[in-house]
Amino acid sequence: MDISYRKSWKLFIGGDMKRHVLILLVLSFLLCMLQAVCFGESRTVYGEIWGYRIYREEAKAGLMQGDETVIAADYDDIIPFGVFNNEAFRSEQKAFYTVQGEKKGALLLHDDSVLTIPAIYDDIDYMPYDKTWIVKQDQLYGAYDQNASLAVPVICRKKPRVFDSVCILSAKSPCAYYSIPDGVTYYPDYDEIYGFFEGLCLVKSGNLYGYINRQNECVIPCRYERAYSFNAPGIAWVTDGNDPYNLYYTIDKEGNILFRTDGYACDFNEYGVSLILDYESGRYGLINTKGEYLSEKDAWDMESAEFDGNGCFIATIDGEKWGIADSNGKTVVPFLCEPDYRYMLRFHENTVVFCENEADSLYSIYGLNGEKTGSFHCYASPVPEHFSDGLLLIASSEGETCYIDRTGTIVIPSSPELSYVSDFSEGLATVISDNGYGYIGTDGQIAIETKYESASGFYNQFAVVTEGGKEKYINHNGEVIYEEP
Repeated sequence: MDISYRKSWKLFIGGDMKRHVLILLVLSFLLCMLQAVCFGESRTVYGEIWGYRIYREEAKAGLMQGDETVIAADYDDIIPFGVFNNEAFRSEQKAFYTVQGEKKGALLLHDDSVLTIPAIYDDIDYMPYDKTWIVKQDQLYGAYDQNASLAVPVICRKKPRVFDSVCILSAKSPCAYYSIPDGVTYYPDYDEIYGFFEGLCLVKSGNLYGYINRQNECVIPCRYERAYSFNAPGIAWVTDGNDPYNLYYTIDKEGNILFRTDGYACDFNEYGVSLILDYESGRYGLINTKGEYLSEKDAWDMESAEFDGNGCFIATIDGEKWGIADSNGKTVVPFLCEPDYRYMLRFHENTVVFCENEADSLYSIYGLNGEKTGSFHCYASPVPEHFSDGLLLIASSEGETCYIDRTGTIVIPSSPELSYVSDFSEGLATVISDNGYGYIGTDGQIAIETKYESASGFYNQFAVVTEGGKEKYINHNGEVIYEEP
């Protein structure tokens, strides 16, 4: 060993150890600070929602959960789901859009993972009813499922709808559909095909209908003049030319007759109940999948009827007033609704509101149990729609709006400083003052300051507002959780 080197080392270890330790600590601290300057400070969080933080690092966007990196900063931008599609924005799906140049993708949030749809598509959209993500590339469409797997290849000329694990590519001749389980595209030789239900697809050849399976095999030949899909388990309505009155009967999935009726039927709903129009009386009644009438035919007194989305149906007696009955034929809401307001006969939060006397602007409130809970007068727009968070926005007099509860009692009176402009959503409603848009809580107090140029309702824990010409996402506290970079 070199003598000068040994002497230097000896001087170092033989000197003031405390001083040297202090020097090492200072050097370590400076090194950490250098790393923070080079790396840490370049990472800026610019959005936070659903327990995730959107950060930017060297002009690229990534995703963090706490201080842990979940998605590396590889994207031009990451945007909370909802900015591109207002209808989907109202759904319960939690996700982020990803942007890479002109291309888009998505990050799907699950309880313990984040699944990636690559940002390689011209556009991406969510279909709440099918629970699929529709992607577009070079004027063709495909679909991803909730697990971020490409369920339907990008081969569709229109946005695909998925029914019973099958996507119809072309409903009219030349027909085509893609079977997801088989991973195969089939080309049935029919004039028209409809959606798959219970593994069978209703098809049309000429003026007759039949059924095929997912493998494009004919199961029931085209011999019916009218037919429905197998919406109810193992049963469908059909008619044929053997009956001069074209009365409906039901078949099973092999084409065997189950039971006949004396009328014209509507399709079974999800509760296994069908409306049926009696041929002789011209009145509507109800029948189930066992062929059992839910009321005696001589007691049928409905002139017109249609199903709602809650297992009930709205109907009219002699075309004058409308009401609601359940799937057993029992009256839920008395037949008191004015004909022009029958669109209001839809339950929301187990409550229905309808106009009982148009001349007097009298509205009634009923619960799902059929009991009347209250009434009120509404003299101007907006026409009441439905309860939300237990409150209903009405116009108590010309130019004055207020919120009432299910008894018809005013709980948030009109305000000289505020105009109420929306129903409640997630405990907040949009209002406007001379200063701009903001939000009130269900107690009627200002919850988020009125300072915005525009403001949406709250869905999925955030709302979109405009401030200073810039679009921002805010949470229930009015805190900005995302804004355009």
